[in-house]
Amino acid sequence: MGRRKRQQGPIDLRVDLVSCEHSHLNRQIGVLVSEPFLHVGLNKTMVDVEFEYPTVNTASAGGPKSLDEKDEAICKGLRRCISECRKIRDDLDRHAYRLGEELIKYGGDPNDI
Repeated sequence: MGRRKRQQGPIDLRVDLVSCEHSHLNRQIGVLVSEPFLHVGLNKTMVDVEFEYPTVNTASAGGPKSLDEKDEAICKGLRRCISECRKIRDDLDRHAYRLGEELIKYGGDPNDI
C-alpha cells in the first residue's frame, strides 16, 4: 500500500462522541491538524496537531425507596448501568474502527498500539 499524499491545509479527523452525556459540549474523538505556518524562531514550516480522546466519568441518579421497592429499584439500577456501558462500548468501538482506518491511510499499523 502506498503512502497517502499529504494534504495541505487543515485536516480534521474528529467525529462527535455520540454517548456523551453533555452533547452541548461538542465532545469529539480524533485528530485535528492546523494549516501549515512559519515558525519564525525555528525558520521551519510547522503544523499544530491536536487530538481529543475519551475518558471515563460517572453520573449518579436515584433516591429513597421503600423496603418493598428495594429489589425492583436495584434491578432497575443494574439494567441502567448495563445499558449505559453497552451504549458507550458500542460508540467507542465505532470510533476505534474508524481511527484504525485513518491510521492505515497515514501509513500506521493499527495492530501496533
